[in-house]
Amino acid sequence: MSSYSTTHDGLERVLEGTRVLTHAVGPTRSLRTVPLIVLTGIVTAVVAVASRQFADAMPDGFTGEWLATWALGALAALAFARTSARIAYSLVHAARRFSGRLAQSHAEQAFLEAARHDPRMIADIRAAQNRAEVE
Repeated sequence: MSSYSTTHDGLERVLEGTRVLTHAVGPTRSLRTVPLIVLTGIVTAVVAVASRQFADAMPDGFTGEWLATWALGALAALAFARTSARIAYSLVHAARRFSGRLAQSHAEQAFLEAARHDPRMIADIRAAQNRAEVE
């Protein structure tokens, strides 16, 4: 049987550092995913349209076509980066508003369901409605 250590202090520190870094960077990395997906879609559309429209003007051979397509994709990425970020921002906020409204609707339904089974809650609701009508 060997009496060698199965751990190493330096390796344990590195592994702990990577866990901390992964935990710290994880949420911010996901925020950049939506703009990246939107930008990829826009660039792909630009490249597809350009390759159909200008297929005859593309250089012959794989290397020439690849370079022309790559250059067009890079220019499209630079041109539409800010636009894709705005679209992604709008999409994320619309999704958050929708989920907030959905959560509020579920909470109201749960409250009304609880009120149906508790006469005190119904009395409180009626009293609040009467006060609102008087004011």
